[in-house]
Formats: sequence, C-alpha cells, structure tokens
Amino acid sequence: MTRGALLCGGVIELVLRRGLALAAAAGLAIVSHAATLFSTAFEYPEYDPQFTLAGQNGWTSYPEGGNGLVTDSFSFPGFGQQAYLGSFAPAAATDSLVVWKPLGFDPLAAGQPVVTFSVTMEIFDSSEEFRADRDCFRWSVYNTNGTRLCSLDFDNATTEISYLLDSGSFVSTRFGFDRGTGVYDLILTLDFAANQWSASLNGTNVVEALPLTTTSTPRHLGDISAAWVLHEGTQRFGDNFMVFDDYQVVADIAPTESFRLESLGRVPGVGSVLRLHGQAARRYAIEATTDFAHWTALKTNEATDGSFDYLDRGGSALARRFYRGRLVSP
Repeated sequence: MTRGALLCGGVIELVLRRGLALAAAAGLAIVSHAATLFSTAFEYPEYDPQFTLAGQNGWTSYPEGGNGLVTDSFSFPGFGQQAYLGSFAPAAATDSLVVWKPLGFDPLAAGQPVVTFSVTMEIFDSSEEFRADRDCFRWSVYNTNGTRLCSLDFDNATTEISYLLDSGSFVSTRFGFDRGTGVYDLILTLDFAANQWSASLNGTNVVEALPLTTTSTPRHLGDISAAWVLHEGTQRFGDNFMVFDDYQVVADIAPTESFRLESLGRVPGVGSVLRLHGQAARRYAIEATTDFAHWTALKTNEATDGSFDYLDRGGSALARRFYRGRLVSP
C-alpha cells in the first residue's frame, strides 16, 4: 500500500493510494488486499498417495516419474501428507524432472505486484548404492510464456545453495543446508513492480534484492516449480529426493512506500513551498486539488533524486488548495 501526505493549511492527512481510500489520520482504516493464488497442504482425500502428485489438483510434471506423496511417519512429524520429488528415475531419458502447478497470474495488471511463495521442505540423501549420484533440487519462477525468471538451487553433492537469474551462471549464496536432518521454511518474495526478488530460509536472508529479469523478460507469473536436476558430471540420477509441504502463493499490493510530503510554509505574495521526502531511484509526483475529484500534477522528480522541493506559485490565488505526494514508479 502506497501512502502519501495530504496538506491543507499545515494539517496533514493520509492518502491511501491505488484508489483504495482517503481518510484523516484519526479515522484511518487499513484493509488487507492479499489474495491467495494457490495453497495446499497435500492432504488426503484431495491428494491420494496411491498416485503421483502430477495429475492431481492441476499439478503437472515433465517428464513422468519421480514424484508422489508420503506421510509424516516418513518425513515431517505432525504434518500429515507431503509431496516429494525424486527417489526414482524419470520415465524418459532426461537431465531434469519438473513438477508445477499452473498459476497464470499477471501481478501488475491485477494491481498486486508483490507475490510471496512459501513452502516447507527437506532434502534426503541418496542411499549407499547411489551415494556417488547426488543431484540438485531447485525452485524456479517462470512467467506465463514459460520463460524462467529466477531459480534457487540446492546442490545435494555440495550442500550449497545457489541462485540463478535469467542470464548468467549459478552464483553461490554462501549458505548451505543439511541433508535429511534439516526441515526448512523457504520464502520467496517476488516484487514484479520493482523487478526484484529475495529469498529467506528459516528466517535468514539468503538472497536479497536481485533482479527478477535482467533481459526485459515479461514480468508475470506462470508457475513456481520444483525441479530435480541431474548433477553436472554424473550419468544417472541418484535416489535422493526433496519432500515439501504447505505450498502457498499469495499476491498483495506493494508494501508501504516510505515517503512524506511536508509544508515548508508560504512565501508572501508568491505561493506555498512543499518538500517531498522520498527514496533514491524512485519517481514521485506532487499533485494538487480543490475538490478531491480532479488532481493536477505540479511536479514529478527525476528518478535519481528521492527528495525535492516545489514552490506552488499558482496556489496563492485560490481560496484553498490541497496537496498530496504520490509514488509514480518504483
């Protein structure tokens, strides 16, 4: 939610942008505008453990094989059923197997540009027979064109966590994970408006403010998939696998933007002096109205300067005039 400041004779009121509300500070009510795009705990009877995950509740895999459901007696105590990826080799000759739930969501068009993906996960090691065959498990974000935007990779051979952007190679996060003894809560925060994403594992940030796309790839959300990838240099998949549960994708409006509009007083016979305090690399507008129905943009700053002043020479001839600050673009 973007907030600005509205001034009238030095009295500040708050404006909730995006057409949500206009209210005095004393009567301000904040309403949640989060929307759950998809959420599942993989429980029976919605998911039958006799069958693979793919083919149930819209989940898809490519190719077939290497996915299904297990109970908490095997993995997470008290969590009921979980999904898994890995364990037995894909049905076709391939170097990866991917499972995903189609989402088909345009965050910018919906006015909910911040998407949060959360999942509980654990990676189990290959057995002694396959100990030399340890693979990678990956969470990847794709747009609706099927183009990958970003990935977070868990390398079971090195226990290293890396990230991949839509161009370039994998880069180490300098964080690792434990096989078979580490249950992790993973959260990906995808800000489609700001073209940024971050990731945290059990509350620790492992990726911070990286670009969703470095190649101007369209920024919308097709799916957030789990992938099982043959490790470089190996000839066969191991029987290692990733278990995951409480898969949820939520879209929300932008977080509160920290900026405010300040009245610096009046220059007699000239007009009012306003100062907008904002963040660097953000574009803001100072707007004015006399009736709250029609707003006029007075000044928009350059993206390089977050704060700026404005002298409203036209306001001195009016009986009253109201002002607000507005975030133009992140």
